[in-house]
This record gives sequence, structure tokens and C-alpha cells, in this order.
Amino acid sequence: MTTSPNDVPPFKANAVALKLFLHIANEWQLTPEQIRKLFSFLTNQQYKAWMSGTLNSEHSELLTLVSQLIAIYKQLHQIFTDPIQANAWVLKPNTDLQGLTGLDVILQKSLSGAKELNNYLVR
Repeated sequence: MTTSPNDVPPFKANAVALKLFLHIANEWQLTPEQIRKLFSFLTNQQYKAWMSGTLNSEHSELLTLVSQLIAIYKQLHQIFTDPIQANAWVLKPNTDLQGLTGLDVILQKSLSGAKELNNYLVR
């Protein structure tokens, strides 16, 4: 018997997303304020529940944003062989991004910014 992603309970999907995101946040050296701003679409209650691993409801925007962040992380590590350089890129101003950092783009535009940055990196 196979299971589809739709069969995964929200609690488990949220827990996996949190674990993966916290790894990326640590690698990118994000501050608690930057992390909270990334997920500003969550209510304070939802955010606290997610960060404590107790968010039981499905939140598609959260899971989609985390999947985009994972894709960006992977793309950076394919572009740069040095992991330090790959992780630092997201915090460095970029002329192709009008002088913004990759993180700035995501923080300003949330999910659409993450998609935009991912598309930029795939080119």
C-alpha cells in the first residue's frame, strides 16, 4: 500500500517542515525576527504552535514556503561548491536583485518572493 502526500497527517507534515526549515535557518544564520517575518502570514498562535511542534492544522502556505526555501537552499548548494559561500549568498546584496539580498526579496514578498528567487537561481 502506498501513501500519497495528501495522506500525511498535518501534524507530521508540519513537524517535518519545521525540522527542515530550522536546519536552513541555522545554516543561513537567520535571526528570530527574520524567522518570524518570514512566516508573518501565520497568526501568533499558529506560529507558536508550529515552532513548538504542536500545529495540528494543515497550512498550505506554510508548507509551500518551506518547500520553496528548501529548493533555494538546494539550488545554492549546487551553484556554489563551498557550503559557507552557498549559505552566505542569501545575505549578500545582489545587483540582479536591485541591490537587495535574497532574504530581502523573500521577506518583502513572502511566498511570491521565494518563488521569484528560486526561479532566478534556476536560470
